[in-house]
Amino acid sequence: MNRLDRATEWAEAMDEPFLCLGDSDECQDFAEAFIGLVEDDLPKAVYSKEKVIEVFVKRDGMTWEEAVEFFDFNVGGSYMGEQTPLFIETFEPMEFTIEPLEP
Repeated sequence: MNRLDRATEWAEAMDEPFLCLGDSDECQDFAEAFIGLVEDDLPKAVYSKEKVIEVFVKRDGMTWEEAVEFFDFNVGGSYMGEQTPLFIETFEPMEFTIEPLEP
């Protein structure tokens, strides 16, 4: 059982549902990126930005740069209602090498 599964069980037991990334079929794709919940008026899921981007690279075959652009435009910059997930920079070591931009 991963962290997302435990949070889902807690949310169901507390009758406090939260919004996770992706539809019901994709939610587990982002389980490794899931960090936890913020208990506000309504609980909000918290994800590692780097790990979400990693999912796009591994799952969807994007380059790192494509995945960052996709995240910024379609995920990080979207509003999904009061329970829009939060994304934090975790500064974790990344599996992928990022080439420096040329001047």
